[in-house]
Amino acid sequence: MRYFYCASLLLFVYCNSLQAQSINSNQQPELPGCFTDELLRIKLANNPQYKTRMAVMNARIAQQMASGNERDVLTIPVVVHVIHQNGLENISDGQIIQGIADLNAAFANDGAYFNPNGVTTNIQFCLAVRGPAGEFTSGITRYESPLTNVTAETQDVELKNIVRWDPNKYLNIWLVNEITSLSMGTGIAGYAFFPTSQGQIEDGIVNEARFFGSTTDNSKVHIHEAGHYLGLYHTFEGGCTNGNCQTDGDRVCDTPPDNSTAPVLCSASANTCSSDDDDLSANNPFRPVANGGLGDQLDMFQNYMDYGYQSCQFKFTSGQSDRMNAALSTERAILLESDGCVTPCLAQIVINDFSSDTTEITAGDSIHFTSATSFPVNVEWQINSNTVASSNNFAWQFNQPGTYTVALTASSVDPACTQVRSMTIRVNCAARAYFDLNTTGNYFTPGVPVTANNTSVNGVSYVWHLDGNVLSSGFNWQQTFITPGGHSLYLITTGASCSDTSSTKFFQVGNCDLSGVTRNWEIYKNRFTFQTNGQLIQAASNAIMPDGVESSSTISDADGNLLFFSDGLSVWDRNENLMPNGTGLLGHYSSTQGSIIVPHPGNPHQYFLFTSDAFENDFTVGLHYSIIDMQLNGGLGDVTETKNVLLLTGTNEKLSATWHANGHDIWIGTGAGHSN
Repeated sequence: MRYFYCASLLLFVYCNSLQAQSINSNQQPELPGCFTDELLRIKLANNPQYKTRMAVMNARIAQQMASGNERDVLTIPVVVHVIHQNGLENISDGQIIQGIADLNAAFANDGAYFNPNGVTTNIQFCLAVRGPAGEFTSGITRYESPLTNVTAETQDVELKNIVRWDPNKYLNIWLVNEITSLSMGTGIAGYAFFPTSQGQIEDGIVNEARFFGSTTDNSKVHIHEAGHYLGLYHTFEGGCTNGNCQTDGDRVCDTPPDNSTAPVLCSASANTCSSDDDDLSANNPFRPVANGGLGDQLDMFQNYMDYGYQSCQFKFTSGQSDRMNAALSTERAILLESDGCVTPCLAQIVINDFSSDTTEITAGDSIHFTSATSFPVNVEWQINSNTVASSNNFAWQFNQPGTYTVALTASSVDPACTQVRSMTIRVNCAARAYFDLNTTGNYFTPGVPVTANNTSVNGVSYVWHLDGNVLSSGFNWQQTFITPGGHSLYLITTGASCSDTSSTKFFQVGNCDLSGVTRNWEIYKNRFTFQTNGQLIQAASNAIMPDGVESSSTISDADGNLLFFSDGLSVWDRNENLMPNGTGLLGHYSSTQGSIIVPHPGNPHQYFLFTSDAFENDFTVGLHYSIIDMQLNGGLGDVTETKNVLLLTGTNEKLSATWHANGHDIWIGTGAGHSN
């Protein structure tokens, strides 16, 4: 028996002949067509940002693969939804359990799927035992619906809306009677979505039920689709191109280039590409023999991610294993936090009382803690992870200042039945450090003494720190500054048994006015110039910004002269010309605070430009930064090679910046995004 797989960059579809057919050297059944291009066209037309999502995903996976970290076995909770009309597609629980067992055996290179040339991927799948509400489950649901006969292009989401468990906690697999394509009819056995769809409504695998666990070879349909779910391309992705095996083709170096989807008999061979040794790097095991490689190789139609006869397929490669593990550790990492494989508690413990008589004390004092649970259990109290008591009530003396976490763990003989509560206790030193500065304005005049008046309590000795350096041990402090500049001052007050550090106060000597840096504003086809007192002195039209842009940021020098501005996608110099490397930033035109510019604390000629994602893109691209160097491009500035560096994913449309307490560094603030 053989099947024909069809795939796009985003939605992978596995196609097959409609019936089992005998295969011999004289006759081979015709393979149905593949609608890869149509599916890709639909996806890109509906959301052009998918191309960016794929690029970001591949970059993260490549970075994780390059780390080469040792890994434990990673387990993915699975829920199987049988969508049926009481026909043969309503397969038994036993067949589903066998399908999961086959999936695990293939990924472990074990049992009926063992082959000396295969690898153990260290990835396993479990039928969920804990449901969305923490209840027991078999990991199998059944729903009667005519969508058991589903059209992939138009009814995919409608099918999945029948039942969907949180895709951030479970791999959802929908089993149906027949999958149909508008362009090629009935010839599809399954399809899956790439890790770029993690947590989205389409995320998961759809499979025709008759292939799931019915035979060792039939199960290779969902084994193949699980590979796509974990980021694997087909082995023939990209044809023969092989200039860089890490970024060309299927982005896996130990699968040779392949330019054919035609099935090959297990006893035969094929070699559709002569480019196996084009990549001369050590990454490519098929580099020329003269370079220490294996040279040109036959097509690997024995791979689970190839098209062809299932009886011939028996392996994932080491590189494919690395890529799937990297995808599961990055794009799909949230699945590893799921408790879907953890047996629920038979009788959930409830902590009815968890309290203390106070949460803030002075060092040397004690706090009483109290607890009560719904039924008798084992009780363990910990302070900063150290066990201190095993009774419901106890008292503890805190002798050292600091912040302490007090946790109560209530558990029964069932290790799954555990409830944890915690609180924070602040212990203050009896000595408290305070002081006031003798300023009445925004800055001190050079030559006028700066005085700090000590208002500490319970102190025995005192140490003043100016700009991070020990300065004086007197009760009060005074110093005269001649040179303008900014300074920081704090006080350490020591009492009988402990010390306390005051808040840091910043003061300025001389009127170092930096308001000029915010003097020019570019806001959607308009430039506004302000005086230092905030009064608008000029408003001019600027047709540079594209229509519909919500994101804009501008920076000027200390004298108020415009340096450059950005909409989060491009950067323009002060003459309103695009910087040579100033396009292709990963912001978004609709991000309300989508870009912000701050000076580089370590380089007076450089600036950081931060760009954030937008709601319209489901916050999938994240927060990035690029560096602009004003010494480049003849002093007009340009974006350096440090461009679009990823900082965080899942951020929202908000960005802000403020100086660090050390007066040198800069904090960048953002928020957590959410998808629709």
